[in-house]
Amino acid sequence: MMKQIANEEESNQIKSYVQKMFENQLKAIPYLVYQLEFNEQKSSFSNLKNMNKDNGVNLKTTMRNIGVYGNYYTNIKEKENLHQFDYGSIEVLIKQNVDELDWTITNETKSINGYRCYKAVTYHKPDAGLGGEIIAWFTPDIPFQFGPIIYSSLPGMILELKQGYYIFTAQEIEFSQKDIIIARPTKGKNIDASIWPAEKNKIKVDYMKTRTY
Repeated sequence: MMKQIANEEESNQIKSYVQKMFENQLKAIPYLVYQLEFNEQKSSFSNLKNMNKDNGVNLKTTMRNIGVYGNYYTNIKEKENLHQFDYGSIEVLIKQNVDELDWTITNETKSINGYRCYKAVTYHKPDAGLGGEIIAWFTPDIPFQFGPIIYSSLPGMILELKQGYYIFTAQEIEFSQKDIIIARPTKGKNIDASIWPAEKNKIKVDYMKTRTY
């Protein structure tokens, strides 16, 4: 009987923790503004506001919880996606091929910011965040093959994307006559996305060995 009560108390504590985590994330969402910069060949996607805390919540922790943090880089010509972020005590650079995204384009459409968008679906397990079915809404009226995070290679710009529980929607769209220079990130330990799960565990173990209590 005592064991059952202890288990129930532990379960309630876990539920309370998860509830509080989601409440903090809801508070943080208005402050999570990302920016997608692009030219004909390359794109860069990252958090626009360089802040760690606001509204009493930790934005950096929230970004990690939703699995969209650090800097994302796409090169359509080289068919390269890179995700640069810090993990534990080191910075990593996760690499994967653009062609790994196998999109299915549907006839379903809707309007986003005045643009007619088409629905496309793929199945993907990102190096961070929730995987499974990924839904993108792209517009051929903006003929650039980029979008949020590492999602690209559709015949038009992605204006809305659903990954896991979260939806990313373009709020403002600006075009410039200036050349947009996007540099390929180089800082960080180069790791292929296919071996990242195993490498992540190794980094975690090595990091824990250096901790002192």
